[in-house]
Amino acid sequence: MSAAFYNTTDRNNEANPRNTCLQELWDKIDVDQLKKQYNVLSAFKNGPRHWTMDWIKNVRVT
Repeated sequence: MSAAFYNTTDRNNEANPRNTCLQELWDKIDVDQLKKQYNVLSAFKNGPRHWTMDWIKNVRVT
């Protein structure tokens, strides 16, 4: 089984980078269309969310 996820970090709003999930863009997302487009069993909108990192580590996977 596999899954993919996408987020809007550092996207969509040059005027206010802290608001990267504009409501008008969020409202346009059609979950049924996404399921058809990517040929998947399920898709859902989970957000918008606000978050911050406590830390980040670069891990090299070989």
